[in-house]
Amino acid sequence: MPDGPETSEAERLEALCALNLLDTPPEERFDRITRLAARFFEVPIALVSLIDEQRQWFKSKYGIEVPETPRDHAFCDHAIRGGEVLVVEDANADPRFYANPLVTGPLGIRFYAGYPVNSPDGHILGTLCLIDHKPRTFAPSQIASLKDFARLIDEEIAKSHVANATLIRQKALRESRIRFRATFEQAAVGIAHVGLDGRWLRVNQKLCEIVGYSKKELETLTFQDITFADDVSGDVELVQQLIVGKRTTFTLEKRYVHKSGTLVWINLTVSMVKKLDGQPDYFIAVVEDIAARVGAQRELTLLNAELERRVEERTLDLENRNQALASEILSRKRVENFLKLNEERIRTIINGSLDAFIAIDEQGLITDWNSAAETLFGWSRKEAIGKTLSETIIPPQYDELHRGGIKRFIDTGHGPVINQRIELPALTRGGAQIPVEVAISACEINNRHYFSAFLHDISGRKMAAQALAEKQRLLDTITNNVPVLIAYLDRDLRYRFANRQYRDWLGVDHEAMVNKTVAEVFGDHFFNHRKEYLRRCIAGEMVRFDIELDNPYRIVESIYIPDRKDQEVIGLYLLTTDVTAIRQHAAQLSAMARVDPLTGLWNRRSYEEKLRETIARGTRSGHPLGLLFLDVDYFKKINDTLGHAGGDAVLKEFALRLKASVRTTDSVFRLAGDEFTVILENVKTTADVELVAQKIVGVMRTAFLVMGREFSVTTSVGAVFSQPSRTTQPETLSQLADEALYAAKGAGRDGYVFSAGR
Repeated sequence: MPDGPETSEAERLEALCALNLLDTPPEERFDRITRLAARFFEVPIALVSLIDEQRQWFKSKYGIEVPETPRDHAFCDHAIRGGEVLVVEDANADPRFYANPLVTGPLGIRFYAGYPVNSPDGHILGTLCLIDHKPRTFAPSQIASLKDFARLIDEEIAKSHVANATLIRQKALRESRIRFRATFEQAAVGIAHVGLDGRWLRVNQKLCEIVGYSKKELETLTFQDITFADDVSGDVELVQQLIVGKRTTFTLEKRYVHKSGTLVWINLTVSMVKKLDGQPDYFIAVVEDIAARVGAQRELTLLNAELERRVEERTLDLENRNQALASEILSRKRVENFLKLNEERIRTIINGSLDAFIAIDEQGLITDWNSAAETLFGWSRKEAIGKTLSETIIPPQYDELHRGGIKRFIDTGHGPVINQRIELPALTRGGAQIPVEVAISACEINNRHYFSAFLHDISGRKMAAQALAEKQRLLDTITNNVPVLIAYLDRDLRYRFANRQYRDWLGVDHEAMVNKTVAEVFGDHFFNHRKEYLRRCIAGEMVRFDIELDNPYRIVESIYIPDRKDQEVIGLYLLTTDVTAIRQHAAQLSAMARVDPLTGLWNRRSYEEKLRETIARGTRSGHPLGLLFLDVDYFKKINDTLGHAGGDAVLKEFALRLKASVRTTDSVFRLAGDEFTVILENVKTTADVELVAQKIVGVMRTAFLVMGREFSVTTSVGAVFSQPSRTTQPETLSQLADEALYAAKGAGRDGYVFSAGR
């Protein structure tokens, strides 16, 4: 959509609503500024006006009670459309406003001055405005002061924006922690956090079930305390390899000693968690109870041994077939007995298997059904034998496919699922459908086909996969919605990951960035500005720097973090945060620390810095400088007569006249109380300094209008003319000017004196 007035206004209204300021209760931090503005400019009304779609609403108001007015009556609407200060010195004489209800009605506006206030992202939200019931003139210095007050409103709005964003981030983090705790506690395997000294820091309920100890009991033990003695040394050696960085994880089978004293076979997987500085922090241990599997493996080992012995005996039997018939019969009986015994052993093993075992004939009738099948599907062996799979575990929609597969294998000897591991749905007796992994084999005995299958319930694996996918979805949601650019680069500086903020901030498709270099995505100019930081990060250094972006203007802080594997940097994490408001606020605070709040002139700190700079510049260029010290004659008498408010008014008017009496290249300062000073740069002779001093004394003789009455004010000036050199000290010039000022006072005041040391 092309940019235009409608798009800009829509964006402005969206930014206004996002700040959640409209229709909120009064806040002292805004009201304090409007009160100060009203007093500073001596107007009866000062407002912070926010321009909504149909109205102007007053976030802060001084001097009126109404909370809002229609937008089409608002002077402030004209100010935000212009985007700069709007001054109406006499509304009755202005063709835009003379018929406005706010002028002709009870409010009776005659004078208006408004300066736009902005959102942190630069949208104009409304104005800080001043209103009077009588016409007024408004000097450029007053416009500058109004702008300063408006910037204070901008800062308070920015603080609200930052506070809202912080609350949103804290809520997301809190929800993430809750989900993590739920996953940790409900896991089907034991999970624990283990300290570097082997102590259990945090364990879930499943681990407690495996080892028989409560959480509190485990917290007083180390992993060595519950490890079978013969397994401790190997376990500790692998842990040390993790700590020194030779490994990132390890898996082994070992034995724990159950609280009851029995041994528990477990499969242990351990990985290291490191601190931000790369130092080891703690271990994550995943514990799986494999006692049943170990038992089955032992039985299978015994079975294999028996089968090998059987083969040996059969071979021996074949070699002795020529022996006497009686011996052959005896051998056959011996073999039959062995086969029967072996069959019983196989049956025992099959029944002890953790996987369901089912056998069917070529008619599809069940001929075998082990105890695991009874547990998994809910049919007893007696109930299942003689039934078809369609009557027991095959869902109706797969019945025709099942029958066709059996027929095709009998007819052709081939089947796509024979001797393959496949995933299929199966039904329990209660009608529930569960996912199973099936391994099917076939054999032919006496021209009849038989099929056998091992079925493994993979519900847990499916749930784990779904949980992993959900975690990935949650991670993607978080990284794509936090107001931070997040990316990962490999050592070749190719993007392996970038979050959606790259599209929102820089207009680049974050998915299309993957497998492209920084230069390919953003160009050589962008890359060259960051190349040195990237090089330092690849060398193993965490790098932090600020950089400015355009369209829109942003100051961003980037942090490049090396990703290490076995002490080698294999990639880089890139985090970039918008710090525009923070940096601008710091600059504004720095500027405010150098300004006198009463008069708006530079303060003593600024004077000392400026004098040193002027002396250094004059020394280099060979240009002389002038320095004036001055104060208000009999200022204590003025304060005693008019009070401190009247004294402040005199100082403000004195400052305005003083600033108007010098060139724009000269610098005016208020040191303290009624003490002022002026630095004159690039003057040629003492006559130039004398001319300025005469002008200032004359300007101050014009009567001051203070609190509705005229008041006579004069000044005394001490002047210094100097050709600076490397030996010129700021303190010396200040002392000479101060001495000249006291000489002027001693000479009767209302005049100036040059320093005797000039």
